[in-house]
Amino acid sequence: MNMKKRMLSMVLSAVFVLGAGAAVPARAANIQVEVDGRTLVFDQAPIMENDRVLVPIRALAEAIGASVQWQGETERVTTIKGTDVLSLQIGNYVMRKNARAIRLEVAPKIVGDRTLVPVRAVSEGYNAQVDWDGAAQKVIVKTKIPPVNEGQPDQEQTQSSFAYRVFELTNQERMKAGVLPLEWSDSLAAVALAHSKDMAVRGFFDHTNPEGLSPFDRMKNAGISYRRAAENIAAGQQSPEAVVNGWMNSSGHRANILNPQLTHLGVGYYAGGSYGSYWTQCFITP
Repeated sequence: MNMKKRMLSMVLSAVFVLGAGAAVPARAANIQVEVDGRTLVFDQAPIMENDRVLVPIRALAEAIGASVQWQGETERVTTIKGTDVLSLQIGNYVMRKNARAIRLEVAPKIVGDRTLVPVRAVSEGYNAQVDWDGAAQKVIVKTKIPPVNEGQPDQEQTQSSFAYRVFELTNQERMKAGVLPLEWSDSLAAVALAHSKDMAVRGFFDHTNPEGLSPFDRMKNAGISYRRAAENIAAGQQSPEAVVNGWMNSSGHRANILNPQLTHLGVGYYAGGSYGSYWTQCFITP
């Protein structure tokens, strides 16, 4: 078979139907934030809450080298740098780095029409060094350059970041269509990754594996209960944007992505095999 034809993107879809008061923030207009020797200028003064400094996300992220996306419907902000994706939500004490949940000591908030986030958590989320100069009332951020293989993250990191980026892009498509966003599921992501890896390693491309197990069998075998479930798979696409675009241009996959009766999603990405990359989305309604 012609190699170019073998590397053409492939997609398949399947579907099955069955009390205490908060701390009051204190304004900290005298606090400065320095990133790599440059003092940042904010259009909303930083605040101090629970001994943590919060600053406007856009100025901080862009200084670190990350892009920023705001989802007004869910009050969620996403920042992207390389293969790393940070996702924070107003009032939520959990920040996600790719597919990993990180507990925050103070939640993001809106002040003066600006989204404020904890400077240490976001900076360290991008592997920066963060120090506090108490005498100068200054947060000092030093971005870090990976010591080896710059621009070539290990496979586990890429798997995690690509999978969560697909989740974010999927929710962007749902919000464009006026559909509520999906919730991330670690258990579904584990099932999805296992199937992507299985297809790559054993050289098949199908919802049903060589043992005859369907997506719904695999979910049940993982102890996942559901009333509705669906799966999208794809192979050959080199980026999260490419695979979501491919699914959105296929009626069956698009129907799964925009199905308002599905509420949870896990994504698995695996690099390898004859197509080079394998992608799986597992959807359910518990």
